[in-house]
Amino acid sequence: VIKKLLACLFCALIVFAISWGLYVKVFSQEKQATFNTNIKKDISPQDVLEAAENGNSDAQYIVGLIYYKEELYQQAAEWYLKSAIQGNAKAQFNLANKYYEGKGVEQNYKEAFKWYKKASEQGHSQAQFNLGCMYGRGEGVKKDYAEANKWIYKAALHGNIEAQNWLQELGEK
Repeated sequence: VIKKLLACLFCALIVFAISWGLYVKVFSQEKQATFNTNIKKDISPQDVLEAAENGNSDAQYIVGLIYYKEELYQQAAEWYLKSAIQGNAKAQFNLANKYYEGKGVEQNYKEAFKWYKKASEQGHSQAQFNLGCMYGRGEGVKKDYAEANKWIYKAALHGNIEAQNWLQELGEK
């Protein structure tokens, strides 16, 4: 009887441990998931910063946006870079803009081109349009009208109004 009782108690402890582990994992995933969608109002700025410092690319992107809004462009670029390296297309696009404009970083068309291309390959329509324009102007890359048209056409297919207008104007000429 004691062996059965100990076995049941042991099983109960294992079930509790597994349940607790799953709870912690789910809670952690829920907290993480809030940064993968829209930020909920009950998340504090400290939570966002903590998540960013712990490597959450969505939180890093948001911290970059906050710095950009405050016109602290160098800090914005640093946070965009952290997020962009992890593959966040919005951060890649914003980082490309900073390199293109020379805000917070030294103006560098090759770097802008590199980050626009990464965001474009993930379907970011404004990055696709900007990449096409860079190909067309030969900024940061050898001028290539075929590539320019390819990327601008992709942007138009993804609903980018600028690209659609550009293609419409081109068709009217």
